[in-house]
Amino acid sequence: MLSAERAIAWNLAPAPKLMLATNPDVDGIDFREFAIEGEGSFDYGCAVLQAVVAIDDRDLSVRSPNCQDFKRSRGNGSSRICLPGDRVKGEWRGAASFRGVYLSPVFVERTFEQSFRVGEFLSGETSSRIVEHLLSAIGADVAQRSPGGPAFIQSVIVSLLHHLHLSSGQRPLASKGGLSRRQLKILQELIDAELASRLSLERMARAVGVSAGYLSRAFKASSGVSPHQYILRARVERAKKMIRDSDLSLDEIAESVGFADGSHMTTVFLKQTQKVPSQFRNR
Repeated sequence: MLSAERAIAWNLAPAPKLMLATNPDVDGIDFREFAIEGEGSFDYGCAVLQAVVAIDDRDLSVRSPNCQDFKRSRGNGSSRICLPGDRVKGEWRGAASFRGVYLSPVFVERTFEQSFRVGEFLSGETSSRIVEHLLSAIGADVAQRSPGGPAFIQSVIVSLLHHLHLSSGQRPLASKGGLSRRQLKILQELIDAELASRLSLERMARAVGVSAGYLSRAFKASSGVSPHQYILRARVERAKKMIRDSDLSLDEIAESVGFADGSHMTTVFLKQTQKVPSQFRNR
């Protein structure tokens, strides 16, 4: 959780209430859930790619600089995509909640392995259910304190960027091929060696000499699961072995395999095995 003071950078007055945010160590990605109410204004020049979705639009009206009257917003699920260089200015009345992602141009360039070109991305207002669902998935992961580490959020962001990318002919993920056996083995060994760390998609991509964007799909094509799912499965398997073979507490085991704590480990165990961790303890 981050303090509301961070919201001042948006130039919303009064500052919105910040309810949920990513840990600032997630390089190039900022996720926030926030709420506004009453009356206020906004005026800022966008320096990043941002996608913001309305999640609880109770009674919000907005007026742009060239309009005299306030207009009702588009409602829940509506999105606004802003690109670097866009100027966003206006006033609001009412109350609403939003979730949004803010992506640095450097992160986008690393994903596509080419210069950021504003004209190649969707911008403006949209009602895309894809954007809505992808941001919802990030929100759910952040609310659980990202038990799988940054790889999950990065994978979702890669999907979002490819949805927003207008030039399908230039998408590096269009390849139907997967990873070579050697690349897959390197990644499996890396995950096994660094299971307790917050292993990122970019770290994995560098290990086999591909982009993070390519890795996200190629790994699944080769292994049948996403990098995030593979990491979670590996953590569960190692935790099961430690539960059977050691006297360590569940919290100690959870920390040693990369879960945030015993509660997070239990949540993942229930999803994958339909059992709680203690049921694997030898009696």
